[in-house]
Amino acid sequence: MSTNLSGLPEVEDFRSRLRLAVSSLPRHQRDQLLEQIDAHLDEAVSGSSSDVEVRQVLDQLGTPEAIAAAAGSPPAASSRPPYHEFIALVVLTVGSILVPILGWVVGVVLVWTSNRWSLAQKWLGTLVWPGGLGLVLVALLSYGVSGSQVCHSRPLTVPDPSAKPLPPSCSASGLLGWPLQVLAILLILAPVAVALYLGLRIRKPQSV
Repeated sequence: MSTNLSGLPEVEDFRSRLRLAVSSLPRHQRDQLLEQIDAHLDEAVSGSSSDVEVRQVLDQLGTPEAIAAAAGSPPAASSRPPYHEFIALVVLTVGSILVPILGWVVGVVLVWTSNRWSLAQKWLGTLVWPGGLGLVLVALLSYGVSGSQVCHSRPLTVPDPSAKPLPPSCSASGLLGWPLQVLAILLILAPVAVALYLGLRIRKPQSV
């Protein structure tokens, strides 16, 4: 930093913004650009220059963002809160339950239109599971996860008119086995876990 310009608030602010704007440039190119700007400021602004003259020189240079763009630096990423991503995750899970399939489709569209997730993360949110959590619940209920019972009457071994009939013999049917119950739980928890994972992996938006 030039000693002639040290302590000038306008110049300090300009340099800070310029350093941030060119931070994505290669180091050699960034340092060279900053040195050129410093040399120009030293030549244009003397220690006795008024505030008005300093502002005029800075205005002639243009904004730090414009200088960075001319040098090939991409614009700084927006710092907006990830409202789009949070809505996408809610629609992908809760929305798919309230409106099966359609809610999942809307959630997938929101996931793919976000620039805060990688391609692999977007595919993960799409494929676990196709149709969404709502379709999984509908499928499990349709196939009777709670199971059912089939009962058959049992005839008497010895005919006796005075004897009371034996109670029917009942056997369980449906998805009552514990391995299938564990599978059903995994099918339900998987999309929830993926939504939590994507929520934790939200990053700064990538420049297009």
